Amino acid sequence: MHLGTGNYNEDTSRFYTDIGLLTTDETIAHDVSEFFNVITGHSMPTTYQNLITAPRDMRNQLITFINQEADNAEAGLSSGIVIKVNSLEDSETIYALYRASQKGVPIKLIIRGICCLRPGRKGLSENIEVISLVGDYLEHSRIYYFHQNGKPLTYAGSADMMVRSFDKRLESLFRIGDPFLKQQLISILAYNIKDNQNAYVMQEDGTYLKKQVAPGEEPFNIHQAFYEITAADVRKTVLFP
Repeated sequence: MHLGTGNYNEDTSRFYTDIGLLTTDETIAHDVSEFFNVITGHSMPTTYQNLITAPRDMRNQLITFINQEADNAEAGLSSGIVIKVNSLEDSETIYALYRASQKGVPIKLIIRGICCLRPGRKGLSENIEVISLVGDYLEHSRIYYFHQNGKPLTYAGSADMMVRSFDKRLESLFRIGDPFLKQQLISILAYNIKDNQNAYVMQEDGTYLKKQVAPGEEPFNIHQAFYEITAADVRKTVLFP
């Protein structure tokens, strides 16, 4: 079976960046089969091992992951959240991210389009950074990373953090468990964060400023660099210590 982050269109696939998992893993296959039974109305959903689905439980599960990072930070453990989506407007998840920031969780958000969260606000979101990436290709993949004290949990899928995705659509996120594939997701996120050619940084008031090359820093364009990335590059990439 194939699980993807969207875009099965032969025209837009030429300039959208999406990712997919092609697998024969029986556990994932069982989850997918159960989900299709739900979609077609043949059964009620059971417990999935590798999927998070909407409209049943996606919002609550993501908030649980966010809260776990907040608990780790409060306990003095390493924590961190990186989320890459097209849009962020769901108030419940925004409030959860604010609370995690207040507990000291470093949060990096890569939001290409609508973002209703305000980063860098004193006492509220000082530990949250938001960038939007607009370059040669349209960044379309959705990736969720939770540090979990050095044992990262990574998901990809079709769902943005929006009311329509959580409550009004049939959506899914799939967990990536294979160590190298997980590192590939981490490297995609790291390259997005590192980009200083296509990125716009959201300010506290909601405006954006184009990211500048810092002194001593080399220009970095993700849409050029991803052609050259090697397996060694992928394996050594980290997001948080």
